[in-house]
Amino acid sequence: MYKMNNTLSSFNKDEIILFYYSIPIKINNETIQSLISTLSVFEQNKLYAIKHKNVLKQRLFGSIILKHIAVGLGIVNAEYVSLTISGKPFFTLPNGFDFNISHSGNMVVCCLAKDSIVGIDLELIRPVNIEVYKNYFDLKEWDIITKSDNPGVTFFRLWVRKEAIIKADGRGIGIELSSLNCLKNIVITGSNTYFIENIDIDYEYTCAIACSEKKTIKLTDFDEIFNTEYNLRL
Repeated sequence: MYKMNNTLSSFNKDEIILFYYSIPIKINNETIQSLISTLSVFEQNKLYAIKHKNVLKQRLFGSIILKHIAVGLGIVNAEYVSLTISGKPFFTLPNGFDFNISHSGNMVVCCLAKDSIVGIDLELIRPVNIEVYKNYFDLKEWDIITKSDNPGVTFFRLWVRKEAIIKADGRGIGIELSSLNCLKNIVITGSNTYFIENIDIDYEYTCAIACSEKKTIKLTDFDEIFNTEYNLRL
């Protein structure tokens, strides 16, 4: 059912590859089980522990994208991903590549960079009481949000920028969100500098990437790769 398709043979270190995939809304349990079976026993056990079906689908396709990346980079270890103390994933065997995954709604994104640190966040734009999050923004950011034509959308576009930095940096709650003014495309936190860019993948979502170096972002729709590598009818 699965065959290798190496799309990373000529990786450009000046680029960030952003894989994105829209998960089919209707996908039966038999297909889900079949896809899980293509992963390592280690990954299967993690997925079987997830009880919520939507979360399971998000994590499953995130794992499938990451498997594609690992194969493309020549990584064959079953447990090729580990977590830092704060929960940031990284390749267990040092290879100079950094990656990050995010998912929301029916969309999964994964970015890959060489010789730099990278983080990504994705959010489905949906109704939210933005007042609850006021303390996570500084005064200038909050002023921009509340005075915009669509405060809800502006809120999410700034929120994903903050989260992308947090995920790239890897310190988790060690960074106060209100201390990160993300109105500009360069943000300095502590001794680290990050370049941020919002990415428009789908009109229902907002996404941002933060990277320790300025790079070109290459969008790659994983749908074609998936259809090539997996002989399944979804």
